[in-house]
Amino acid sequence: MKQIKLLFVYLFSIGIAAVTLSNRHVAIKVHAFSEGPPAGVTGAPGEGNCTECHAGSGINSGQGSIKVSGPTNYTPGQTYTITIQDTSSDQSRRRWGFEATVLKKGGQPVGQLAVINGNLTQMLSDGGPFPNRQYIEHTEQGTFAGQTGGATWTFSWTAPADDEGTATIYVASNFANDDGNDTGDQIHTANLAIPSMSSGATPEPPPVILNAAVSDKTLTLMGQNFDSSSVVSVNGKVVQTEFDSSSPTILTCPKGGKSIKVGNQVTLRVKNADTGEKSAKFKFSRSS
Repeated sequence: MKQIKLLFVYLFSIGIAAVTLSNRHVAIKVHAFSEGPPAGVTGAPGEGNCTECHAGSGINSGQGSIKVSGPTNYTPGQTYTITIQDTSSDQSRRRWGFEATVLKKGGQPVGQLAVINGNLTQMLSDGGPFPNRQYIEHTEQGTFAGQTGGATWTFSWTAPADDEGTATIYVASNFANDDGNDTGDQIHTANLAIPSMSSGATPEPPPVILNAAVSDKTLTLMGQNFDSSSVVSVNGKVVQTEFDSSSPTILTCPKGGKSIKVGNQVTLRVKNADTGEKSAKFKFSRSS
């Protein structure tokens, strides 16, 4: 009987230890995302994005946007500085993160990524659904905990030694509420296409606003050169924007008309996040 009791105690102790280690593993995994997400969540072809672990709203549906800045085109072998800038007027966004990769046609990595500021960014060279892709992302210090308004990171990209055609930077960012868990966060994505200097690629035309209308709280824009990355701003404030590929000349902002009062003039603008192109400012007055 004594041996049975000892065996029971031994097995119970093993069970408690296993649960403790399992819980510790979960805690480490959750905490680790503040130190940088796993590879393969940039929204690039074949990849997911940060919504796989962070819940809150649909992609690009929260207030704010990502600006990806880099060269207009590249010369083989040349090194360029790339800037990722998250911006949001939502004061509940108090922590930030990103992951980026650079690919050529066919989804293959192109060029070489490198860290500029090791306090804010770090490299990942393995893991994810495509282990041969390079990834760069934030560090824990690079989440700017408690900061509102947005965040900015820079890193370098060295173009391939030979002309590899257009290189595209894919980025996903987490506009987090810093509540210590994975709910209530907003995920945005963007990309920037960089053709080679010798490709002779014609730059994408900027979006054009031709007309606008407000019905209840909904703002609708009619125009040209809109796409799924298009984002509308009202007096400089980004509003939730929806694009329907079946009506490519229309952009719908479900709550964009809420702040537009009858008789007041506002300035509207559209930015295509994938190219960085902005429309000319469009003056609009709500008549009813």
